[in-house]
Amino acid sequence: MTCNCEHCLEIKKQLDRAAQRQANLFKARTSKLNIRY
Repeated sequence: MTCNCEHCLEIKKQLDRAAQRQANLFKARTSKLNIRY
């Protein structure tokens, strides 16, 4: 996505936020697994 209009920036922001949330969930899950084993 190379477009920098407000609409595309907003979409990119939401995608980044969603990706960050996924990464945090994944990290939390793996750390729980590490604690268990």
